[in-house]
Amino acid sequence: MVFRQAALLLLLLDASPTVRAEERRIALVIGNDNYPSMPLRAAKNDARAVRSALVEAGFSVDIVEDADRVTFERAVSDFASKIQTGDIALFYYSGRATSVDGANAADQLLSAPELSSRSGSNEVGETQGRPD
Repeated sequence: MVFRQAALLLLLLDASPTVRAEERRIALVIGNDNYPSMPLRAAKNDARAVRSALVEAGFSVDIVEDADRVTFERAVSDFASKIQTGDIALFYYSGRATSVDGANAADQLLSAPELSSRSGSNEVGETQGRPD
């Protein structure tokens, strides 16, 4: 399924106009597998596949894996602060989510005491896309 999503993403990006010199393509990709009660098996792999597709499309990609709440919020805040007028910015999340009163919300790793105590220890890695 993720390969179809990544292929569709690349197809859509390839159909977009050529990147102008002043245009930046940036993305934040988050993949969370490590849920205490019901771990996932493919969210990080999905996130990595999307990152690869985005790099191929000329994006500079920050990727975060198994983020607790603090790390998740810091990554989103840091990403939002990077966005400038004229940028193409993309956020991708793979992991659990819930719906509260009709609004979707990501289920970060909030219930794991061992992760809560080490919040902020996860690193945000950056993968640079190839220059156009």
